[in-house]
Parts: sequence; structure tokens; C-alpha cells
Amino acid sequence: MTEQPSTPSQTPVYSLHNGVEYRQAITDILIRNGHPRPTAWLEYLSQEEYEMNPDPNFRRYMINSAWTRILSYVDRTTADNTREQRLCLINDGSTNDWLRLFEQSVVKCVKKYELLYQA
Repeated sequence: MTEQPSTPSQTPVYSLHNGVEYRQAITDILIRNGHPRPTAWLEYLSQEEYEMNPDPNFRRYMINSAWTRILSYVDRTTADNTREQRLCLINDGSTNDWLRLFEQSVVKCVKKYELLYQA
């Protein structure tokens, strides 16, 4: 199943099928944005729990939870907060909107604070 974005000229199309592989979509966004360790975020995702439940909504929730933990580092270590970025980790709505918001908001924060840049 391929979902069409609202503005094709600005938003890439994410091809999703058979249980929707969200992990790769998130990793691809990080690669496209030049993250030096685009798979490092997977350490925050319970792979076993993710694999056991093929429900796309559950998997999206799991990924959002992982990114909430990653973003909380900024809240704990700086005077800034990541409320805006965490609000972009939507559990409802289209997959393309979720991935677009991730790329437009969360990735900017990841780059600004170099989150997960070092081992």
C-alpha cells in the first residue's frame, strides 16, 4: 500500500506494505538528513516486543515512545525542552503525516543537539 502525500512536490512518498515497516522509514529519513549513525535509535526500541506485535498502530506507538525517550535527553541536560517535537510524534493520522512531521520537527532537534551522533 502506498500513501500519497498532500503535496507531492515537497513530501516524499513512503511505500508501506505487509505490516508496514516503520523502522526502515525512520532510518531512511535519518540517512537522507545526514545522520552519522542512522540506526542508533533502534537501541531505544524493544525489538522483541516490536516483532511480537505486527499491529502497525502498536509499532508506531513503540517508535514514538523510543523517540520520546531520546528527546528527553535534551529536556534533562539543557534549558530547552522538546515539547513541540514530542507533539509531532503522533499516534493517529496518516503514516505520511507522521513521517513528514518526524522529518520536519524531530530530525531538526536531533541535528541541533547531535542526538545519537556518538556511540
